[in-house]
Amino acid sequence: MSDAGRKNFGDKVSESLTPDSQKTTYDSVKETATDAYDKAAANLTPDSQKSVSQKAGDEFTGAKNDLSSATSKQSSETSSSASEGLKGIVDTAADYAHQAADYIRGTGDSTTTTGSTGTTK
Repeated sequence: MSDAGRKNFGDKVSESLTPDSQKTTYDSVKETATDAYDKAAANLTPDSQKSVSQKAGDEFTGAKNDLSSATSKQSSETSSSASEGLKGIVDTAADYAHQAADYIRGTGDSTTTTGSTGTTK
């Protein structure tokens, strides 16, 4: 059971289990507002004034938020790394395409530099 003035635990679970695609604009706005209020109340209310169940709920929510933040950061870093790798592949493919076009036109030579590694063929 949640403390007075705090978001009900059942509502939190229900909202998290409902896909965003099934929520109305009103539901989404209401959820965002009540989540912000509940988060502020969790941070501003001293633990000594919280019930045992509310403390546990706040600790669980805080741990979930920390995990979500860490996962988001890691995902962003992985995405950036993958993007850089993909750029290298695209650059190398573009170099090969230019070499093929030069060869077909008869203007290519047998020694060309390709890709971002600068290897000579």
